[in-house]
Amino acid sequence: MSIWIDNYKERISYNATAKVLAHYGRTECMIITDENLNSLYGKSLFNDQNLYVIPSGEKNKTFNQVNAILEYMLTLHLPRNITVIGFGGGVVCDIAGFVSAIYKRGVPLHLLPTSLLAMVDAAVGGKNGVNSKELKNQFGSIKQPSFINYDIKLLKTLPNDEFYNGIGEMLKHGLIYSQDYFDRCVEFFKKKTFEKLDYTILEELVKESIDIKLHFVEEDEADMGKRRVLNFGHTLGHIIERRGNHGHGVSVIWGMIKAINYSLGLSLITPKKSEYLLKSLNIFNIIEGAQLSWFEVE
Repeated sequence: MSIWIDNYKERISYNATAKVLAHYGRTECMIITDENLNSLYGKSLFNDQNLYVIPSGEKNKTFNQVNAILEYMLTLHLPRNITVIGFGGGVVCDIAGFVSAIYKRGVPLHLLPTSLLAMVDAAVGGKNGVNSKELKNQFGSIKQPSFINYDIKLLKTLPNDEFYNGIGEMLKHGLIYSQDYFDRCVEFFKKKTFEKLDYTILEELVKESIDIKLHFVEEDEADMGKRRVLNFGHTLGHIIERRGNHGHGVSVIWGMIKAINYSLGLSLITPKKSEYLLKSLNIFNIIEGAQLSWFEVE
């Protein structure tokens, strides 16, 4: 178990984005964000610090993008003690983590996740990486952040499809660990009126989701055994996501539905249990009619 995981709660803060960013002077950090977030928050949050703005979207999670950031940091002559700050969703957190892991063989990493998916998944656990031409997350590292700030109010600018992406991972955490948590997530999100959510309850659900993920990570940080349970729904979900029409979380929901159906066919789950789970998951399934070929699965 790493030192970070052993005392991770001491390295997490909540709702202190402006305070965190104001702590750093120009020469002390490199902020990585995307175009959408820079247009929303750049003028109010970034105080003349070193800043790299990447294009928004999964298609930009590439080696070329990471290399461009690294080369830019070298032109600024940033030292070994520079802190890389990722302010953004899953793509930004992945790229920032990878950059911090390999710039001058490793520099401190702070993450400020701004999407529900990033808060419950990308920002916690240490895994980061970029995509190959055909497959997701084929190149990367395990780099634990030295600090994470969760600012729940930032989710108020999140579009509905990004809420679905976060919900997918939260439902997965419930399915692999706690039926009570799964049921509460279904009940909380099922009305789909995301603009009217109770953010106090949402923050508590996010904290529980983080704790569930850390339960698996703390015993298997290197992702060689128990942590792989966190991949539930991902094997098939990544195929749909790779097609480019759907986000990560909604693809995972679809993947979990398919996995439950396959498990029922193999008598690995009872009909009663599968009926209950499928009924709950289908509330959030927005992928209709997608089919897999054997070539894609193999």
